[in-house]
Amino acid sequence: MASTGSTLFCPEGRLDHDYVSGHPDYGIYIGQCKPCDALVTDVVAERNAIGYEGTNASGNLIITKSRWSHNRVGLTPNSQKMERLAPQRDVVIAGNTITYINEIQAPSTAGGAFGFGIAIAGRSHDIVTKNLVTGNVAAGIAVTDLNDFAPTNNEITANRVIGNGTDLAYFAASGGVSTAKGNCFAGNVFTSSFPRSIETTMGCTTSTAKAPSTGSVVRSLPSLPAQPPGLDYTKVVPPSPQPTMANAATAPAVPADSPLTTVDGVARIDLRAKVDWTGQVGQADLIVTYRDGSPTKRSTVFWSSSTVLVTLDGLELGGPRVS
Repeated sequence: MASTGSTLFCPEGRLDHDYVSGHPDYGIYIGQCKPCDALVTDVVAERNAIGYEGTNASGNLIITKSRWSHNRVGLTPNSQKMERLAPQRDVVIAGNTITYINEIQAPSTAGGAFGFGIAIAGRSHDIVTKNLVTGNVAAGIAVTDLNDFAPTNNEITANRVIGNGTDLAYFAASGGVSTAKGNCFAGNVFTSSFPRSIETTMGCTTSTAKAPSTGSVVRSLPSLPAQPPGLDYTKVVPPSPQPTMANAATAPAVPADSPLTTVDGVARIDLRAKVDWTGQVGQADLIVTYRDGSPTKRSTVFWSSSTVLVTLDGLELGGPRVS
């Protein structure tokens, strides 16, 4: 899909192998669902005002294995009063590449935001992990409030966030001091943060990590870049020819909840640590052992209330959660 946006309002959907470019609002949008029961994977989004926007989209929603590049904002899952089912919670953003979110040759965003790779705005219980986020002029990954919704209990872990205006950021956007609790940062590769030493002041050492003290949280990031004038969406550089699905007109549909795929040669998969599976959404590291004695590999499983997703050897293993 090119030069338009993909939208999902109803639950139980999947967006995969889409190309989206030149949209004056968003490339991919999921909103007003709880639970969403949705998967976004293998997407390329470039030269949009916003690559991905998810407003009040909660529960069993995974965004993975996608490239978000040369948009004005990369991904902005958020809570807003203007749509139903606020506030948002329980989304996993994992294994994506978010680069160069500073594109002047793209339509402008309605709210004026510019240069944010991932902006978690007024959300709770989201997991952002193992993403590459680089070259974004405002911030790589930012957690903030929106529409009087404070961010709570979001986990930003094991991302590579380098070469951004500020790599990791937590701040109050709507004025005053944020009183949000439970947001934490740990195991990320980064060189700059706001507040400073963010993994010390807001580390994920306990399940009740707290926001910094009153003196550490200010109204906004220092020196936020102003959004340059936007380009009319009809004048965005058209994309080059894109690969398409073979025999698309006659190929049978594949349900989003298709049975679990198997990988030949896998002898066993072990969890690296004890896991509490009762949560609505989460992740855990795995160790994969092969029958032929090949070196073991590490992978990650992501789960939600009804779905389990593992990426291994370039294959996506997914299926319904049964316990």
